[in-house]
Amino acid sequence: DFATVYAPFLQRRPEWNRWGSVVVRAQADPAALLPAVRAAVRAADPDVPLREVKTLTEKVARAAAPQRFNARVVSAFGLVALFLALQGLYGLLAFLVQRSQREIGVRLSLGAQPRDVVRLVTRRGLRLVAAGLLIGLPAGYALARAASAVLFGVTPADPATYLLAALGLLAAATAASALPASRAGRLDPASILREP
Repeated sequence: DFATVYAPFLQRRPEWNRWGSVVVRAQADPAALLPAVRAAVRAADPDVPLREVKTLTEKVARAAAPQRFNARVVSAFGLVALFLALQGLYGLLAFLVQRSQREIGVRLSLGAQPRDVVRLVTRRGLRLVAAGLLIGLPAGYALARAASAVLFGVTPADPATYLLAALGLLAAATAASALPASRAGRLDPASILREP
């Protein structure tokens, strides 16, 4: 948001800017035209120093490099946070399976199939994640609106982003629930019910 003034180059005071820019529009591959652009400038005036002869793609990539680096760092922290959340979910579900072994043993002894127990434990894990999503999605929307000035390519209310995040978290939570659920399905009801 800087003020921009366009003025003829010859009317500018020398201390304002000692450099000029030439923009060439190309229909072919721009990188292939760079030698021809250099040769044309040299032919017009061999004393003109050429500082940066680059394609617009290269200039945009260089200008966006700090933001791209920041996005990668934030993404790495996000992946670490997701991994820690999944570890916590796994630990909680493993604890719940351990604590409700007698209930699972009674269910299995009364005729419940192991797949029913697996579904029960997975459903409990997904309920926890659904509660987290009910809190996290509105909070994420509020934070995205606050950070809308630094978002690029998405709006704060981009439904595809929220849907992808929710589905990714549900898939990861299902994977984290799989091991405790399969352990619960393999429990032996006789040995569980014999324990004091």
